[in-house]
Amino acid sequence: MIYKMQIPPFPVKSFDLLTTRQAKEIFKWYTDDIPARLDQLQKCIDADVNGTVQLTRGKDSLRPLWSWLVANIQLQELTESDLKESLDAVPKWLHEYIVAGKYKLTTESLSIGMDVAIYLGEVFVHEFPQIYWGFFTKPKSRVSVNEPVLLGFENGLDMNPRRIVDTLMWQCANGKSSEGLYEVFEIWSKFVPAQPSKTN
Repeated sequence: MIYKMQIPPFPVKSFDLLTTRQAKEIFKWYTDDIPARLDQLQKCIDADVNGTVQLTRGKDSLRPLWSWLVANIQLQELTESDLKESLDAVPKWLHEYIVAGKYKLTTESLSIGMDVAIYLGEVFVHEFPQIYWGFFTKPKSRVSVNEPVLLGFENGLDMNPRRIVDTLMWQCANGKSSEGLYEVFEIWSKFVPAQPSKTN
């Protein structure tokens, strides 16, 4: 199947340049698109390993999903013309996710990885009522300003699943083995605040 990339409703040169209104529009588009993105991801998985990996939003689904993703990461060697063509084909905010050394993630791998990142976020939201999708507009110096991220962690921490999954994919491509998504879940779970006890 042809895996369709998630394209924002308007060109995004850099998230830190967005106005508050634009950040709200991007956030609404991103979160409204979650069901369709995960539906496409599940169909892609089923076409490869039908029934083996189910996107249940439970933490135990992260291990088989990571194994499947690792088996499907594809890189392409870059030439100068390849680099220009690849970067011209996607929004500028995706450039850092594509280029690394002499290789790049294929557009399909990049697209799948971004949907896996959405799924990772959805697992946190499902497992912890305290965690939710959101965004912040200041300070502009923060890395994920104006981007859809996970909020609700202790000490005002925000989690950007897209950056995390991109890093994991490159580590895997460079030969580093890990539990990937499940390991990330375990680490970040430690920063989830305790749920307030119910009072009668």
